[in-house]
Amino acid sequence: MMEIISEATDVYWVKKPKGEVLKRLKRAIVVGRADVAPIPYMAARACVADEEPIGYIVSKLNMESPVQTIDNFHSIGWSMWIKDEVLIISAPSLPSIDWLIQNTSNAWLYCYQPIRDACSVIKKLDIGEMTFLTTPYLNEVIMGGEKMDEADFFLVEVEPDSVKLIVTPTKDPFLDLPAWLFAWVFTCMGGTGQIAGCGGSKISRKTLKLFSAFLRDLGVEATEENLNLIYGDFENIEKAIGITESVVEEIKNNSGGVMYG
Repeated sequence: MMEIISEATDVYWVKKPKGEVLKRLKRAIVVGRADVAPIPYMAARACVADEEPIGYIVSKLNMESPVQTIDNFHSIGWSMWIKDEVLIISAPSLPSIDWLIQNTSNAWLYCYQPIRDACSVIKKLDIGEMTFLTTPYLNEVIMGGEKMDEADFFLVEVEPDSVKLIVTPTKDPFLDLPAWLFAWVFTCMGGTGQIAGCGGSKISRKTLKLFSAFLRDLGVEATEENLNLIYGDFENIEKAIGITESVVEEIKNNSGGVMYG
């Protein structure tokens, strides 16, 4: 079933929540995959394992690859799952950090409407709280940033004109546009918007366990087996292509040493 959200965004429901399932939904957790080290995605994905998404949010402004292969065909859009009383949204087609740095004048165009529409979907499900998970890798690549420790966790509650630190990090984290915009828009729609993060540009088991523990506190839990499986998969990818060093170095070179924003 297709539901039109705006002129730019649709939802393709595989199994739209209703009845008791809908009544139990209390919170949404959103993760992107623009992070240099996608630890938030890994933590959330380990919670749902091989479960099929209940739907997909698709926008003409999303950055989707136009090419598919037969033997590795994959869905597009932002996948949604329900785990216990939590809606989990994976937003892989948000702009990457290197793209954001090189295209600051266009960043708002490609982020605002898809994020606004996704927040609208969450609100239509009568969900009152939303948490965006992120890693402050910007601290490593922009002027004035202090590299954060892999275990330096922070939690921020966002208001329309201010933020409140609930868990304070040792250093001031820089937040990319999607990280703060999701929480800000959701708050402006009348919900409670939060940003939670830790780590940086490395795929770290310690960071993954911190995110997993935080998700458990929010009511959604991954098995140790699933955490180990997804960690092993990404660790092998990192070793194969040297993702951390190459991507961070590319971002530093492309930013030209100037402040992002």
